[in-house]
Amino acid sequence: MLRWALATDSRIEQFDLMNLEDDQDFFPDYTAAVVRTDVLEANEDLADLTEPMANALDSDTMIELNYQVNVEERSVQEVAKEFLIEQGIIE
Repeated sequence: MLRWALATDSRIEQFDLMNLEDDQDFFPDYTAAVVRTDVLEANEDLADLTEPMANALDSDTMIELNYQVNVEERSVQEVAKEFLIEQGIIE
């Protein structure tokens, strides 16, 4: 019996579950990467490099990517490379 799942857990798709809305903002938002403002200001090109990734990754996408790795048993490297190519982030 599944008692809990993280927001991007592959079991959400595997068992056709749904995430409940956190309308009380109990859980903090998290992203794939966090960059301090002073680091961004000191490295002007960094925002341009990280923005495509930030725009491409959301909870639904992470659930799907995690599903491919955990349930379909594809390698992390294969899933990541395919995703990055599909998003036009790499060639």
